[in-house]
Amino acid sequence: MKKFLLTIAIVSAFSSCSEESSSEQTPTEVEVSLDFSFTESGSMTRTGSTAYTDFYNKYIKTKQLTPKNFDLTFTNKETGATATIRGNWNKKHSFKLLTGEYEVTGISHPYTLYSGQCIDSLYLKFNENITITNNTESVNLTVIYDSFMTIFDKNDKSKIEFVRSSGYPSSNPTEIALKNVDNVFYAFFNEEVLGNVNSIYITRNKTNSIIKLDDIPFEKGKYYYFNDIDNSFNDIDNSFNIPP
Repeated sequence: MKKFLLTIAIVSAFSSCSEESSSEQTPTEVEVSLDFSFTESGSMTRTGSTAYTDFYNKYIKTKQLTPKNFDLTFTNKETGATATIRGNWNKKHSFKLLTGEYEVTGISHPYTLYSGQCIDSLYLKFNENITITNNTESVNLTVIYDSFMTIFDKNDKSKIEFVRSSGYPSSNPTEIALKNVDNVFYAFFNEEVLGNVNSIYITRNKTNSIIKLDDIPFEKGKYYYFNDIDNSFNDIDNSFNIPP
């Protein structure tokens, strides 16, 4: 009798362990919120760094000049299943995912992408791996810059515009004013916008200057501060990573 009871106890124990293991391996649904953040690097000392740093801290870090909408895809690395999530960063909402490891890809671009207005918002994209557990309450994605920025000190300048063609070949060009705030003129560009822009016009008092953009090797994730040398803008500092 004792031997029989011992056998039942051992079988029961193995059965219990098996059930617990099966339960632990089954993905569960978790509700999480979504946000993004910037990765900041060290300070800069080159020309224009103060103007940009002030601009970044006031308008980018606070997300005043970042896109409002996002389009993200979460791919489960084990099953390959995907979930596409679209929404607005400013609206508080949550979504549900099964526990597991995911690759997150997607974009957050401004609506002005194809409009005739000056681009006054960053372009962002995302590509990273995350892990969702039963304890996950929020997902904070790290920003990858999908654009670059041009920045000018105002000083004696009354207007700065870029010339954009609206047809092929370069028919009906339009002049679109850069935005101005505090003591700078600025604009954000990505390849699609830059593809139709070949010049920037600077107006000061009664004189004008032109910057040809065709030969400038612009790179995403950088800001470009144009030095005003003898009123000709012959110099450009273009190796500043953003953010500071």
